[in-house]
Amino acid sequence: MGDSFIRIKDDALVKLKNAYNEATQGYNQVSIKTKFIGTDTQKEAIKQFEELFNDREVAQDLWNTLRHTITNDDEESIEFSFCRYVRALTAWKYFLDNPDCHAFLCLFSKLPKPSDPKFDLHILHKYAGFLLDSHQNNIDGSVADTFFVLSSNNFEENKEKLLNELKDNKRRFIISAYQTIGVGQNLQFPVPSGLEPIHINSFPKHSNMDINGIYLDNPTNILVNIFGNNINDDEFIKYIFQLEFIRENGDFSLNQFKSKLDQAFHKYIGRYKPRSKAEDFISPYNTNAYSRYLNKIIIQALGRICRTNMKAPTIHILADASIRKHLIGFSLPEDVIPIREYTALLESAGESPNRSEDLIEAQNRASHKSNQTAVYIRRQLSTPWTKQSVKKWQELREQVLYQPSIVKESESNINWNNIYLHLPKPADSYYFSHENDYDNIEVFFSDDYGKREVKEVSEQTARLSELMKIDTLHKFFTDSNWATTFPKSQLMLTPPMFNNIYKGALGEVCGKHIFQNLLDIPLLELNIDEFELFDFKTEQNIYIEFKLWNDQIAVKADEIIDKICEKMAIVGAERVFVINILGSSNTHFQPIPSFGGKIIEVPYLCKNDKIDNLALKFLVNEF
Repeated sequence: MGDSFIRIKDDALVKLKNAYNEATQGYNQVSIKTKFIGTDTQKEAIKQFEELFNDREVAQDLWNTLRHTITNDDEESIEFSFCRYVRALTAWKYFLDNPDCHAFLCLFSKLPKPSDPKFDLHILHKYAGFLLDSHQNNIDGSVADTFFVLSSNNFEENKEKLLNELKDNKRRFIISAYQTIGVGQNLQFPVPSGLEPIHINSFPKHSNMDINGIYLDNPTNILVNIFGNNINDDEFIKYIFQLEFIRENGDFSLNQFKSKLDQAFHKYIGRYKPRSKAEDFISPYNTNAYSRYLNKIIIQALGRICRTNMKAPTIHILADASIRKHLIGFSLPEDVIPIREYTALLESAGESPNRSEDLIEAQNRASHKSNQTAVYIRRQLSTPWTKQSVKKWQELREQVLYQPSIVKESESNINWNNIYLHLPKPADSYYFSHENDYDNIEVFFSDDYGKREVKEVSEQTARLSELMKIDTLHKFFTDSNWATTFPKSQLMLTPPMFNNIYKGALGEVCGKHIFQNLLDIPLLELNIDEFELFDFKTEQNIYIEFKLWNDQIAVKADEIIDKICEKMAIVGAERVFVINILGSSNTHFQPIPSFGGKIIEVPYLCKNDKIDNLALKFLVNEF
C-alpha cells in the first residue's frame, strides 16, 4: 500500500483504548459464557447425538437417513453433514436449556433448506421437535415458530419481521449464514417489556438491546476446495491467489508452494498426478494465514451482537470445536482493539505451547521476501535506466547505508519495508543459502540448516567492522549518518539487498572518498545510458569499479576480465581500474594489468586498519 498505509500512533492508540474501556466499563456486570461444541468424526458425533436424545437408535436413524439421501458423495461428505446436524441440534438444546437466552443467532457456511440432502430444514425441525417435547415450559410455540431462517432472499423484510417478534418478547432461534450477516448488518431489537438489560456505560441508553446468544460454526468456505467437482475458472484463480497469500505469510516454503501449485493445475485440467510429495499433504487449513483470516471472520460475526450499550445479564457464546485450534494462543496486533465477547472466547480456548512452527513460518516468510528482492534487482538491472529509476536506485543505496539493520520496527520507514526481513527475535546476523545468482534463497534464523552450504548476513561478512577501524572512513560514515555497526535488530536487509546493494555501496562510497579526499582525483557519476556498468569515471574517460572482495578467496579472473571488456566496448572506455578496497595483512601490493594494459586490477586500497601508502602512490602515478 506504500504511502497509503498509515499506522496509528502510540498516543492515539492509547486514547482509543481508553475510550473503548470507558464505553464498555459496565461489562463487569455481564457474564459471558463460552463453550466449544461438536466434533468432526462420525463415531464421536453419534455418541454426542445419543447423549442429546438419550437414545442411540435416534442417532443411528439420522445417519441412515443421510446415507440414503446423500447418494452422489463419498462417506466423508455424509460424515461432514451428520456432524453439522449434531452441532446445530446441540446449539438448539443449549438454547432450550437456557431460558434467559432471549435470542440465539446460529451462523453456518450453508443455510438449511427444505429437501436439501446435506442440510435439510425438515430433518432439522423433526429432531429439534423431539428435543422440544421435554422443554415445553421454556418455549411458547412450535419448532417451526421458534426457528427463524434469515437468508439473503427478502432479507430486509424478514429481518424487520424477526426484530418485531423479538420486541414482542418471543424467543427466537435464528439460523443464518456468514455471507448473509455480513459486516454492518444490525440485528439489535427494541427492548421487550419484562426484560431488564444492563446499561454498560455512562452514555445515553439505547432504545434497542443486543442478541445475547450466538453459535459460530466453522466457516469452511474460506478457502476454495479444489477437490470438489467441476471447479470453475474463477474459483481456480481465487485458489491460486489464496496459495500466494499463504506463501506471502510464510506458512509455505517455496517448495511447498510449488508443489501445491502443481497439484492445483493437475486437478484443474483433470490430469492424474501419479506421485505425491511430502509437501502435498500440508493443508492450507493448518496454516497461520488461515487462522488469522478465520479469526477476522469470528470477530466480525461476534460484532453482530455488539451494537448497543444495553446487554442481557448473560451472553452465551458457542463455537464449533474445530475452530478452537485456530484460537489457541492467537494474539491480535497491538493496534486492534478486541470486543469483550471475542476476548472471552479467545481466553477460553487456552494458551498455546511454544511451537517450532513459529520459527519455520518466520524463515519461510523471510525466504519469500528474499526471492522477491532478488527478482526486483535482476529486473531493474535488465531494464533501460531513466532519470527517475536512477534517482530511485541511488535513494535505495543511501537507505541501505543508513540502515542495513533496524533495531526496532517502529524506527523503520514503511516505504522501505520490502527490502528488510523481520527476525523472530533481535539478532545481529542470520544465515542463508542460495543457488546460482541468488535463486531459491532459503533463510535460517538458527544454526539448524542441515547440510546446506550457507552464508551469513552480518557486520563481519560486510567487512564493515574492518572499514570502521580506519579513522578517516569511520569519521566519514559518522558525518554522513551511515551505520558503523550492526546492533541486535528486529529488521535486517534481505540477502540480495545485503550482498548486491549494501556491499556494493560500501565499496563505492569508501573508494570515492579516498579518491577525492586523499588523492584529489574527482570522480564523475555515469551517464544514464551507462549507469551501473561501472561505478564512476574520470574526465580522462577512465572508468572505475570498486570491489569489497575477500582477497583470501580466489576470484575467477578470466570471467571478470571478459565482462569488463564487454562493458568497455559499450562505454568506449580508455582504461578501467578494478580496485579492491580491503586487503589482508599478508597480501602484497601487486597490480595486475591485462588487455594490453587497458584493464588494471588493484589488490587493495586499505590494509592493516589504514589507507595504504603504496596504493596511494601507485594511483597518483597512474592518474
